[in-house]
Amino acid sequence: GHPAWHGTRHGDALAHARALRALGATHVLVTGGHDEDSGVVINRWLGPDRQQNWSWPRLPGSFHGSGCTLAAATAALLALGNNMAQALTKAQGYTQRALAASYAIAPGQRIPQR
Repeated sequence: GHPAWHGTRHGDALAHARALRALGATHVLVTGGHDEDSGVVINRWLGPDRQQNWSWPRLPGSFHGSGCTLAAATAALLALGNNMAQALTKAQGYTQRALAASYAIAPGQRIPQR
């Protein structure tokens, strides 16, 4: 692995975010959607001069396209002139609503309503 990753535990989201920043990423959002041991999803943002955490209720089931929905919503909100903190907050709210209203087309992962 890359030296910036050396010594970070798998579950240490902030250490991973710092490692990605050390590799040149200006902003890093580490999402907690795959940590299924909790009833809460914690997303952690680390920027050049700020960090912030958001907590969201874990929704039942699994979803196809949740990360893509979040990334596309964030990009669209940045393009509309929101700063990074605003874009991340609004995009996470949008994604949470899209997942809460998700639908199944077959057995397996649900599709976000977007």
